[in-house]
Amino acid sequence: MYALILTWLVVGAAAPAQEPTFVSIDEMEDDIAARWHDVGGSAKQTLESDEKVVKEGEASGRWDTDAAAQVVYLAAPDMPTDWEALGALEMWVHSEKPTGAVFAVALYSENPETDGEDYYRCLVPVDWEGWRLLHLEPRSFAVARKPVGWRRIDSLRFAIAGWNDLKQAPGTVLRFDAIRLVKSLSTPERRIIFEPDTDWCAWWPLAYAAAPTKTGRYVSDWYPAEDGASVVNRSVPRDWSGSVYLNLWVYCEATQDMTLRVAAGSDREDTPEKDGYEASVELNWVGWKLVGLPLTGFRRASEPLGWQSIDELRLTAEWPQEAKVAARICLDDMWLSAVQGGEGAPPVTADGGTGGDSAPVAPTMTAPGGNGTKPPLPPAPTPAQLLKEALEAKRKGDLELAFTKYVAVLLKEPQSVEAHWGLAWVLASKGEKEAAIEHFQAVAEQSDDPARVREAKAALARLKAGGKP
Repeated sequence: MYALILTWLVVGAAAPAQEPTFVSIDEMEDDIAARWHDVGGSAKQTLESDEKVVKEGEASGRWDTDAAAQVVYLAAPDMPTDWEALGALEMWVHSEKPTGAVFAVALYSENPETDGEDYYRCLVPVDWEGWRLLHLEPRSFAVARKPVGWRRIDSLRFAIAGWNDLKQAPGTVLRFDAIRLVKSLSTPERRIIFEPDTDWCAWWPLAYAAAPTKTGRYVSDWYPAEDGASVVNRSVPRDWSGSVYLNLWVYCEATQDMTLRVAAGSDREDTPEKDGYEASVELNWVGWKLVGLPLTGFRRASEPLGWQSIDELRLTAEWPQEAKVAARICLDDMWLSAVQGGEGAPPVTADGGTGGDSAPVAPTMTAPGGNGTKPPLPPAPTPAQLLKEALEAKRKGDLELAFTKYVAVLLKEPQSVEAHWGLAWVLASKGEKEAAIEHFQAVAEQSDDPARVREAKAALARLKAGGKP
């Protein structure tokens, strides 16, 4: 439970080499039709060059979904195949009008060890007019079978047919320009889990609504009595270590006698039960609320692998059996952070209306045999003050608070020897030997104090021998 440490927090952040701002997939210049092909192998038009409606350069790629091939693709050697370094796909897409069509962006990554096609797929509703920048992160895509990964993308496809959830609509004409790999928008301070503007497949099969929105164009729309009491998102980041809070915007249309159970799955194959971490929130408000859940307040369910191995985020609405519930719940941005809300969090204001905002929820945390408790106050942003507060909490025996403070320091200063040192002792005290070893090792490698290095190495030797530090 306490091994919430990112690898880069352990080894420290070395000065990064200069990285490109983007890698081009297709700028839609020159002979576009020679690069884009029909999956069916026909001679139908795929993308054609358009020099009149252009976002960048001299041309865009025009796709008339009524007349052209319904599934078009680009593959090596006309595009790079390693997409892992930058972490996101971005493209400009022009729609002549909002037709209500739904097309797919699919990334094929064939795994020779599996039967069938392996790919990632994202749905895009055509509900706009003009140019729109489409930014897609790995979490934006649903996963089919077992693709190799973003380190080997065999082809990029656009499809208006071929899956039951796609929708053709007459008059749907799209243009693509500047298709590129770019850096992920996630940062250590704000590690994005869900953004409804791009992550249309995340809470499948929930529908999307344009109101009441909180941070963007859409929200995920959930009627638990009709859609099912439980929804799951399996496109979440796998490693939640190093984060302290799970933040999520939640909208309640009316107050209900209802509880929202939040479960981060971390399942073991050798246990019969579902393994993970759970917390609960009473849905007792109307309008939007920013819910901040400290990971240290989640209770363990069975034997989870750890916060470094999260395979799903499941939300379950619970209400008394005899109650008649017609509640509507809307979901907007969700992210992980070191403090409640985190850097770059949307501002929270109160206007008193049913669709307005109010202060972040102090959720009730459900723990075995205990009463609900409110999450700790967000730590101060100054690393020096955080270290002072962490040491004070450690001396008082409040290891959970000390842990939170030390992690917050390392998110800001990954090479802080004092934070590594304090966190190593906290983790050792909680029985998290492997995580403690990593932080003692960081002290031994990074400290300029010979005495501190000797102490760290001695602690390492004792831990590796099976003893206490």
